[in-house]
Amino acid sequence: MATLREADRLCPNGQPLGAATRDQMVLRRAMAWELRSTFSWSASRRSILSLRAWREARISPRSVEEPVPAQEDRTPIATNTSQEDRSMPTDDLYPREKNLRNILQNDCVACSLHTARNRISWGYGPVPCKLMLVGEAPAKGDPLRLLWKGSNYTGIPFTNERSGVKLRELMCELGAELNRHAYVTNVVKCYPGYSVTKAGKRKLKALKRCHFDACWAHLSQELEMVQPELVVCVGGYPWNQLNRRIGRDAPKLSSIVMSPPAVVELAGRRFLLIGMFHPARWDSWVSVKTPGEQAYRKHLRETITAVL
Repeated sequence: MATLREADRLCPNGQPLGAATRDQMVLRRAMAWELRSTFSWSASRRSILSLRAWREARISPRSVEEPVPAQEDRTPIATNTSQEDRSMPTDDLYPREKNLRNILQNDCVACSLHTARNRISWGYGPVPCKLMLVGEAPAKGDPLRLLWKGSNYTGIPFTNERSGVKLRELMCELGAELNRHAYVTNVVKCYPGYSVTKAGKRKLKALKRCHFDACWAHLSQELEMVQPELVVCVGGYPWNQLNRRIGRDAPKLSSIVMSPPAVVELAGRRFLLIGMFHPARWDSWVSVKTPGEQAYRKHLRETITAVL
């Protein structure tokens, strides 16, 4: 196994890396550690070749600086600007009226999900309301954002930067602004946390039937308070769980998205029930499971505007 002295000897022209800059010193130690801990000669050879290539190129191992623009074009260019830093019209869709947040109780420990959550995602919207959207559960979110942190931090459903923004833009195109014309909620109110796969990747924990059953008392209370005429299940999980509560076999969501709404009775209320694709899977499912995106949008628009 190689030592630091042997790592120095690998450099061309007899120049040891110890006399180089701080960045080169860091790389030298990292390469020596890799050579110590590697028992495969092929892996060591690849490390040696990459080290030699770096020494010949004489570049910093951390980053490569972009060429400086001309004197008349020295205005810094914004790259990877966050959503809130741009004056985007989507910021107008953000729910800012805190009094519309329907807090049913101060705390809830009915299931194990309370250990992973940051905040309970209660329903949001006018009460009563003719249109009610039911999602799955809060995502993890990003607490460092000014807006669209996610319902795990805002406590309001569909406030993350991806599916939340996309759903609110879609509903505005369909003639229903969520902040005024709809009550939004989730079948599960808490962020479920994540698990680590064998490959070392983080994966959102799958929701179980016990999680829905623990939150059913909250959703049942919301149905009584909101008194909706149309309930839209956003995604397959709320569609399956609500149909299970109704007591009927739930057909696949992809097979009923173009069908007229069904008249159901649940929690002492009689209303129309439809399902729609989750905005996170909109692009991949709409083109495959429907006659076309325009036809599907028209179907949703006609169904939603009929009750408003």
